Amino acid sequence: MNTKAEAAGDVKWVKSFVSKTFFGACGAHNGFHGNENKYCINCEQAACSHCLAEGRHANHKVIKIFRLVYMDVVSMDEMTAFLDCSKIQPYTSNGKQVFALSPLPHQGSGKLKLDTSCNFCARKLMNPARCTFCSIACKYEISTNKPTTKVPKTVRPVPENGRVRDPVTNNVHRVARVNRKKQPPTTSRRKGIPVRAPPF
Repeated sequence: MNTKAEAAGDVKWVKSFVSKTFFGACGAHNGFHGNENKYCINCEQAACSHCLAEGRHANHKVIKIFRLVYMDVVSMDEMTAFLDCSKIQPYTSNGKQVFALSPLPHQGSGKLKLDTSCNFCARKLMNPARCTFCSIACKYEISTNKPTTKVPKTVRPVPENGRVRDPVTNNVHRVARVNRKKQPPTTSRRKGIPVRAPPF
């Protein structure tokens, strides 16, 4: 751990930090405009700008959270003052280097080589030569169950012999067959047979 992180003391707060859901309405200031985009290390809770303005977290260690695509991220310069972030893959947001709190949801990526993927979640790394973890949660081996923005695919049951099995209840239901009549092909008809004008 680096000197700055050692001065910060215990890092047990990391599990609470990466498991929080940010950018929601603040319970203490629900009627005001603003979301919980800050985290107080001392209190181990999310906060909004109104909480800080009221002095609730005065002289506390507060981290600001940003949003990058589907990820909650923190500034690399700010985070390294409180935590050892070596070997964590940085991302670029508005020209600044940031760290992801938890890995980006990924599905169907297949098996990746160990030397090119995250050591904890096996997500593909952008720079495997210098980084071994894709997020703060992965470095400290914390599994987060945050809701993702991806919608799971709905599996449609396939009927067999006029019956279908419910994948949830495992019950078999009878499916009524619908006879669809084939529509006759539409052909374009001419309005009439052209008649040559009589010669004069």
